[in-house]
Amino acid sequence: MSAAGPVSAAGILLGVWLSAGAALALLLFLIVYKVGRSAVESWRGRRRDAFSPALDALIAGAPQAAAQLRPRLWGDADIIEDMLARTAAAISGDLRDEVVRAASELGLTRRRIRQLRSPSIHDRAFAAERLGLLGGEEAVPPLLDALSRERSGARRVIIRALGRLRSPRALSALLRLLEYDGELPGAPVAQALLSCGEAAAPDLLRTAEAPCRGRAQALALLGQMKILDAVPILIEAMSEDPNPAVREAAAQAAGRLAHPDALHALRGALRDGAPRVRAQAAWALGRVADPAAAEDLESALDDSDWWTRARAAEALSRLGETGLERLRRLAGGADGPKRRLAEEMLASVEIER
Repeated sequence: MSAAGPVSAAGILLGVWLSAGAALALLLFLIVYKVGRSAVESWRGRRRDAFSPALDALIAGAPQAAAQLRPRLWGDADIIEDMLARTAAAISGDLRDEVVRAASELGLTRRRIRQLRSPSIHDRAFAAERLGLLGGEEAVPPLLDALSRERSGARRVIIRALGRLRSPRALSALLRLLEYDGELPGAPVAQALLSCGEAAAPDLLRTAEAPCRGRAQALALLGQMKILDAVPILIEAMSEDPNPAVREAAAQAAGRLAHPDALHALRGALRDGAPRVRAQAAWALGRVADPAAAEDLESALDDSDWWTRARAAEALSRLGETGLERLRRLAGGADGPKRRLAEEMLASVEIER
């Protein structure tokens, strides 16, 4: 019994000493890490300052400016690449082309192309991201090859990079992916095509013309891009395509374009067999804002689908005095549900005013 006390006390003291030592070691590590990190950042800042005049000269179109950006010390390549990537993300046109050419001349593009085969998903995704900013036409085949192999989250990054490059070959590949009906989600491909801008419009129009897996997304993208040449195609799709997802996308695109030529097809779509198509058509008619649709929209207030009824009431409020007068009449004498819907919409209009 008497020996246990000193032993226990010694054990406690040893534990306290070890804990204090561990805490001190951790504190020293954190201090060294912070000092080291500050020193590295300070060094990187000085190197950025050293290369800034050469980058300014490159953007100004000075001859041989890329040569002045050539790495001279360890770590310079990463610093220069960071500077070029930030610049490329903020500019476009011929200035961006100059930055892309400089990245190629300095070997930065080839370095990231090699990194696309790294065993690390982080490295592959980072390489794709940088190639989307700094890669020219030479980056397209390696990115397409990487896309064919990739089965991880890096796939989305590669798709985004291809969209940023706006290359005809990349565009063709993205359009093929748009029609793919499998594991690949459509949203990243659609966003990549949007980033291509109007350059994607001719191919999207061809995709939207005939039934295919990507037709609905092609129509939706044409609406987002405000491509008026799509109006005849979306009118046909609304009226004749057997797929309700396509008819819904066509109605949505018609609303985004707000073209009067789509009025008749949208009024017909208010009687579509699919509730989501009717709801989208009602919303689109509000965007077209033609009083000729007022009677159809008032009839849609009796639709079995709540969302269609709500969209129709909202659309009536956008038809000017013609639609507002119908809502006032309904608010004063319609049946219960229709009256409440009209009252709520009129109240919303008053708040907006």
